[in-house]
Amino acid sequence: MPNKVLQLDALSLDIELLKTLNSKLSVAFGDSKLPINIQKFGTRFALELELILKLFLFKSTIWSKGNTYGLRLQNLTLHDLGAPYRQNISKLRKLFLLSSIVGSYLYSRFEKQLYSSELELNAPNLTERSLIKSLGKLVRQLNKYYAILSLANFVTFLLNGKFPSLMDRILKVSYIPISNTEVSLASNPEAISYEFQDRQLVWNTLTEFLAFTLPLISIKKFLISLKSIFHINKYTKKTMIDGSNNIHRFLPQACCAICYKKSSENLHNGEDVSIEDNLVTNPYITNCGHLYCYYCIINKLDDYNELNGGVLVDKVSDDGTHWNCLRCGKPVLFCKPYDGDCQQFIPRVSSTMMDDNELESSDDGEVSNFNESDDEGNNQSMDNIEPKRSNVDDYENFEDSEV
Repeated sequence: MPNKVLQLDALSLDIELLKTLNSKLSVAFGDSKLPINIQKFGTRFALELELILKLFLFKSTIWSKGNTYGLRLQNLTLHDLGAPYRQNISKLRKLFLLSSIVGSYLYSRFEKQLYSSELELNAPNLTERSLIKSLGKLVRQLNKYYAILSLANFVTFLLNGKFPSLMDRILKVSYIPISNTEVSLASNPEAISYEFQDRQLVWNTLTEFLAFTLPLISIKKFLISLKSIFHINKYTKKTMIDGSNNIHRFLPQACCAICYKKSSENLHNGEDVSIEDNLVTNPYITNCGHLYCYYCIINKLDDYNELNGGVLVDKVSDDGTHWNCLRCGKPVLFCKPYDGDCQQFIPRVSSTMMDDNELESSDDGEVSNFNESDDEGNNQSMDNIEPKRSNVDDYENFEDSEV
């Protein structure tokens, strides 16, 4: 009795061979360079073309050699149970197999024609329409019974290892080894090494897992969390007051510190960064009173907003969950459009240190206007601005309301 796995592999190989040839034939007839009539011919007579392929394979395999390509690869051959002393399949069984191929085509063509007539329902009289519906119901019942019988046959095959397909059981055709002296690799599992196959399966599973999980991981959020763990972004009180460790503090106010920093990181060999190439575009002013480009500040706030869930709190500690201003080092919680002139903007730098644990927010629902300071002339104050949530949607809605 041959191995069950070998029989199933042989059957699967034959099915895959037919599918491959049929798909190639469909692609050939579906070429857009061909005349439209030839393309329609390939679509209309798809069943006939498949029948031709089956007959060609049957003639070159079973009729000529007594087995299929899949069976030959598994060192198996067809055997007629009606002639137990005969090594090859008899010609009568070959004719039965040929008739099963033709009968399968006729049934598929009848089923297709019946379904198309059932959808159109163009029969001239009521009796013919009723007959079409009855035949359609009968065909569906036959398909259901055939599926049940195929399932029962497969379960039986798993138990006794005979007749992998229902048609083989009906025609009394089984699979046997070609010869006891000829040993193929498939029938001798000890001669096969599955190391490469196991390695391939492991790597395929790993790559599929990474392809599914990597889009769910936020790299920016991970880096920000890592910085907060090692206190990379923690500023000392001295830096908060005088900005001794902050080189961006002395940039002109018309220059975006974020753009300047990016340009500095991209340059090499000690080249100088041009301030004129990093001017503020679409200026937005932060709660600490400094100007940045809309795109730059919104991206920074949106990245850090993922860590605190977009919730604005009254007490803020410099724990790395908020982006710190490149000019003064204070946590930036919100921003709003700036309507003034960037060239004339000189913000007032507070002479007192911002408390590390508290940041005042107004109780009003609207943003107060900037008040002119008597000490600084044209300086503008940001003390009465109500904090807004630092996500992109709130900023855009806030901008629309201001307009």
